[in-house]
Amino acid sequence: MHNLSISNKENKRIVLRTSDDIHLINITELIRVESDGAYSHFHLDGGNRITVSQNIKQYDDILTNHGFFRCHQSHIINVSFIKRYHKVEGGTLILKDGTSIPVSLRKKEAMFKLFQEQGL
Repeated sequence: MHNLSISNKENKRIVLRTSDDIHLINITELIRVESDGAYSHFHLDGGNRITVSQNIKQYDDILTNHGFFRCHQSHIINVSFIKRYHKVEGGTLILKDGTSIPVSLRKKEAMFKLFQEQGL
């Protein structure tokens, strides 16, 4: 938590504990977090993936104030990796790594507000 209070975003890191390792990840490398029941999959720039045995809610609380947006009950995305928004079939965010992430109906309005605030 102390890490995330640092003013420079590039120096902020998150600690991810797996069964074998403790990973210290710069949040600028984190593209998205995907929920899988009691597990969370962290997708990193460069294609790496780290799976931890904690639910996504704990990370939503930590990451929301640091450039991340929970666009769906199963997905938290790094706003800086958004490439475009596809409006068809309820709405999908296309990220720079080519991933398509659904946007829930109840999060759509907050997402548009975020786009306006960030000048996207």
